[in-house]
Amino acid sequence: MSRRADGDEPSVIRPALAGLVPYEPGKPIEEVQRELGLERVVKLASNEGPYGPFPAAQEAIERASLELNRYPDGGAYRLRHALAALHAVPFERVTVCAGADAVIGFTALATTSAGIAFSLGYPDGERISRDEMLAAVSRITRRIAVPITADMEAGYGRTPEAVAETVRRVIDAGAVGMNLEDRVDEEPLLESSLAVERIRAARAAAEDAGIPFVLNARTDAFSPSMGGFAEAVRRGKAFRDAGASSVFVPFVGDRDTIEQLVKQIPAPVNILGAPNAPTLKDLATLGVRRVTFGSAPMRATLGLVRRMGREWMEKGTYGTLEAHGIPFAELQRLFA
Repeated sequence: MSRRADGDEPSVIRPALAGLVPYEPGKPIEEVQRELGLERVVKLASNEGPYGPFPAAQEAIERASLELNRYPDGGAYRLRHALAALHAVPFERVTVCAGADAVIGFTALATTSAGIAFSLGYPDGERISRDEMLAAVSRITRRIAVPITADMEAGYGRTPEAVAETVRRVIDAGAVGMNLEDRVDEEPLLESSLAVERIRAARAAAEDAGIPFVLNARTDAFSPSMGGFAEAVRRGKAFRDAGASSVFVPFVGDRDTIEQLVKQIPAPVNILGAPNAPTLKDLATLGVRRVTFGSAPMRATLGLVRRMGREWMEKGTYGTLEAHGIPFAELQRLFA
């Protein structure tokens, strides 16, 4: 789909069945739904706000969708290529519409290990079993029509073989990408050679499955006493050579440092979005291709729940509910 003179051409996705098809701006989404014979339609449109339009992402996704008819698992193939395509251009915000209801969304979504663990009563750090984590990932991929990448922490096992098995399980769960960390819980960084072999094994497992899998290799080099900038660059280069699609460097918020990471790591760089980090607009200008918010949305949600509870206990009022609650009927339609 090409960019029109008056703006980006939105698109419609057939979840898990087909690729992008043209969508006429202003056309009721219900009409599109009837024409396609689908129970649900998701509309993606490039954002024209302060982040600017990025039609290259739309075009890259469309090019991938042209391959649909070559594969029996067409929808999944499109999602996998869509996620890979998005790492080749600046990140973008989009509006995702489900049925007649508009919700804020993105062209791809990532799970958070802490968010899933907390919701099931576990602390973060692979305390939740791989089976339980993947069951949650599978439920998400079955209900979401955009590409999903799974946070599988350190891969549920130190050995390359264990990591390869986790990649196979992630693919079976319907995800099209995965985070892989080079540190287990609060321990020191894994030996560099082992970390590289784990990346290589993950990539080989994805290739054996015939999947264009987005492997987001994380290094915790900016954690205290873990080597800092030089180690992050060294590992980032090695991870890319071993098959990483992108390199995630959390815990860095300094603009100049981020700019140098982007320049020196020959891969799409992923930064942690945090209060001490540059704005999304600034990160895009610096060349960052992916921004992760990790456990922050879940922590903010739990913070709101605690605030609500304290209001009930201390004031006996309901202001928090009135200010932040989403109507029940709206959520029913969203999850239908």
